[in-house]
Amino acid sequence: MSIREIALYAVALGVLSVVDVAEGRCKDAKDGEVPHGANELIQLTDQTVSSIRGEVSGPGEGDAKDIVVEIFSYAGGDSYEDMKNALAQKRIAACITGEDGKFSFPHVKRGKYLLRAGTRESRGINETYIILVVDPHITKNAGQGLRIPLHVGT
Repeated sequence: MSIREIALYAVALGVLSVVDVAEGRCKDAKDGEVPHGANELIQLTDQTVSSIRGEVSGPGEGDAKDIVVEIFSYAGGDSYEDMKNALAQKRIAACITGEDGKFSFPHVKRGKYLLRAGTRESRGINETYIILVVDPHITKNAGQGLRIPLHVGT
């Protein structure tokens, strides 16, 4: 039995929750598990991607573990008010990263989304936001995932 088959079997039994073994492991976040951030909102440049997957990196060793990555439908612009309105909605999906900081949401449809990443528990690291347009037909950088740096709060 392959590692992927074992992981899928474990998911079916409810022993393990893996979003996408091939692209990046992260376990499903429960409703009460949300990103925590320090005192500053970091917004990365809007991006068009073929899928929502990638890796979170922290300012120190081990800081990529236990990061909550969540996505919301998004219809707004790049203002704080637009982002706040999106966060008031029910999130579409969320996961918690493992040691490697990888995440993947393989079944997200074409559309515009707000991604938020932050620590599972308060650790003085700022949350990071990215407005994403998912277009599965995009070919530029299609093989690359998102790189999300987290920074120490001020």
